Amino acid sequence: MEKIDIIYAKTFRENGKIFVETLEEHTCLLLKNLELLKEKYSEEINKILKRESYDPERFWEILKIAVLYHDLGKVNSLFQNKIRKLLGEESLKSNLTREVPHNFLSPAFLPKKTLREKLQNNMEDIFMLIYAIIYHHYRNFDFDEGYLKKYLKDEILNKTEYLSWVKRYDKNFGDGEMLGDSYLSLIKERGKIEDLEKKLKFILLKGFLYRFDHSSSAHVEVERDRIENCENALVLYLNKKPGFVGLKPFQIKAMHLRNKNILLTAPTGSGKTEFAINWIGNSKAIYTLPLRVSVNAMYERFKDIFGKDKVGLLHADCTYYGIEEIQDSDSDIKEHLYHTFSSRQLSYPVTVSTADQIFSSFFYFHGYEKIFSLLPYTKIVIDEPQSYTSESLAVIIEGLKKINDIGGKFCLMSATIYPILKEHLGDISELIEENSVKNPVHILKYYPDKSIEDVADEIVENYEKGKKILVITNTVKKAQNIYKILLSKVPEGKENRKINLLHSRLIWKDRTEKENQIFSDEKDNYPCIWVSTQIVEASLDIDFDMLFSELAPIDALIQRMGRIYRKRVYLEDTANIVILGSSGEPSGKAYVYDSSLVDTTYDILFDINNKILDEKIKRSLVEEIYSLDSLKNTNYYKKFQNYQKLLQVGYKAESKIEAERIFRKISSIDAIPIEIYQANRKKLIEIQENICSKNSLKKIKGMKELKDFMVNVPLEIKDYAKNIIHIDEDLGLEVFLINLKYSKDLGLIPEVSIENII
Repeated sequence: MEKIDIIYAKTFRENGKIFVETLEEHTCLLLKNLELLKEKYSEEINKILKRESYDPERFWEILKIAVLYHDLGKVNSLFQNKIRKLLGEESLKSNLTREVPHNFLSPAFLPKKTLREKLQNNMEDIFMLIYAIIYHHYRNFDFDEGYLKKYLKDEILNKTEYLSWVKRYDKNFGDGEMLGDSYLSLIKERGKIEDLEKKLKFILLKGFLYRFDHSSSAHVEVERDRIENCENALVLYLNKKPGFVGLKPFQIKAMHLRNKNILLTAPTGSGKTEFAINWIGNSKAIYTLPLRVSVNAMYERFKDIFGKDKVGLLHADCTYYGIEEIQDSDSDIKEHLYHTFSSRQLSYPVTVSTADQIFSSFFYFHGYEKIFSLLPYTKIVIDEPQSYTSESLAVIIEGLKKINDIGGKFCLMSATIYPILKEHLGDISELIEENSVKNPVHILKYYPDKSIEDVADEIVENYEKGKKILVITNTVKKAQNIYKILLSKVPEGKENRKINLLHSRLIWKDRTEKENQIFSDEKDNYPCIWVSTQIVEASLDIDFDMLFSELAPIDALIQRMGRIYRKRVYLEDTANIVILGSSGEPSGKAYVYDSSLVDTTYDILFDINNKILDEKIKRSLVEEIYSLDSLKNTNYYKKFQNYQKLLQVGYKAESKIEAERIFRKISSIDAIPIEIYQANRKKLIEIQENICSKNSLKKIKGMKELKDFMVNVPLEIKDYAKNIIHIDEDLGLEVFLINLKYSKDLGLIPEVSIENII
């Protein structure tokens, strides 16, 4: 056996340079993160463990042992040689040629004396410890027992001298009999591990080990400092708002409900978010919303209240958020990466996130325990639940039941709470109904037989009177059509013509510009028309004068109404909400919205035509359409039940990506429109060079710039899917192209393909 000077754990790149971390350094980072978790949240975690009739001291001891021993198998020569090769160092000699992953090797170092002294030879605790170490990575085990025993003998059990630092944390290390190969029979014992996987103590053990490992590898703290004096920070923020005279009674009441699960019904603009913040208090929290744009807006709001060092941002594109503001300096990029890594590890006391990042874990993909370990001591807020499909809503409901079972708390809030939510969550939560908006702000006009195109003149007439108009359709195609009609009715040379289109079939660069512009237009003094789809429904803090909307299920219509006179009292006696029924056949019927929900809404709107809508009426309409009796024979409810059963039988997804796809019930890819690709070839070459750069800022900005040229393409729509092209050679970029006409104003135009393509 040859002399080894240093035992490596991992390498990482920073600005083109390879840095190395020793096994001791990496393990010490995990131990430090273990102490951070105990320091900040042991009170809550211990309470949960005691409820499970498990000794907290024993749990923390097992977790510490798992942390100390989880990576020791990396001492083997074949693993070390991979890093030594990167560093240009001489390879270590070994008689073996096929590497065994270190997670299968590490338990061999466990001293039997430690298992006796610390675990009192409790077999279930020993199994928990061994399985947590083995499965802190999920890898295929395809080695015969003879080879594994030889590997342990030649590459593991004779190398304790290179791990002498372990004795500082476990005095028994290397002094007595080790576990050796006696644990090998457990590796394939699925019955034992499946039994353990049902127990919260094991889920927490694995989850915390994941979190320590991932946080330490990213060089971030597993938990940041908690928020103190939450109410004071909230009031200081609100004091800057004109007209603030103090928290509303229902917002103050939230402080007395912090130990309860909440179903909150409150009008749009009444202050649900402030209620949620006061309910959270100084607890760790994850605030979920359905759409990236609403998550970004809420993140900015939370930053203003608590400061950037207290709030994380989590969605698929969070790495790119704010990257364009970063200057080319080491300190700026390090700060950005640190914030991104901390957000991805859910280290901040408050994280604003898309729901899929959290609720996909209820499909039990490998590594789901990382999210589950947070849930017993983290409050979960679900804002705008009506924006989810029935399938996603089923996952959220079953997830909230599980969160309650393991000791966590949730607050689900909306302008309208479905009866189905009360039915499934009412017995584990308290229903809070707020009616603080005393003056109704919406008067409805219903044209049951007209389409959105039929009222184009009325839209323009109100625009020319100086109003800010929001036009919402159910499909992109319909939005594009009415947008073109409106443009034709307002001359291009007309001073300050402001007619814009926003939907999800725009490249990210154009979509982001339009998302920013809608906020800007809402605040300035000029009239405007914004045509959009459902993406403006949820949590966008915009306040327009008038809504023209296609017929949709009543809850969606109420959400759309929430963007009109959101912060003001309406003093006129004419309609500011216009619904177009299209004879009960609006765009998107059956494939965007359930047909029966659309039909029922079509019928009940006759009763409220030309009437003032107060919150009581809105809620009664939702109660009527979404009552269990009304839903029971709908496709909406059948899909809900199918997903509910899927979770109740413990369906396990193959990966996190699959779980997120199942949750969203969307199959899509990002692709570059061919015209954009051809017009930007020079820029794309530069982007490719940046992506391949060793400079971290250039790499991330390159990835962001490439993303900016892409549009999200739904594969379930034939006109889009049939025009997808994959390339992996031109310009050295491996991307998908979409062979459809594209313009910045209209976005993708599905019926127009391009000739003379690459």
